[in-house]
Amino acid sequence: MKIKITALFVTTDLALMPALTTLSFLTRFSGEESAVMPSEKRYHVYIMASKNRTLYVGVTGFLMSRVLQHKSEDGGFTRRYRINRLVYYETFRYVNNAIARGTEIPSP
Repeated sequence: MKIKITALFVTTDLALMPALTTLSFLTRFSGEESAVMPSEKRYHVYIMASKNRTLYVGVTGFLMSRVLQHKSEDGGFTRRYRINRLVYYETFRYVNNAIARGTEIPSP
């Protein structure tokens, strides 16, 4: 299955520029020091649309898997209205900011 996703990436949260913190450890095999950047959890507000311009607004912590879920759902709103195109998303560091932004976006 080939998936084409067209999206506009917008970041409005200044907290997305994390302080560079590094964990340092010795690797088991070579004894060399290695640095690992801890990944931070991100939350996304997204808009999906159908060909007839029906919109769906959602909030998720795993954008790609959620888009794939919408494309493969057997029932529900997105299947009924054939909503299968990601048209917009924003990324936030904190879930409460993502939820607040999701409620600001007008749903028809």
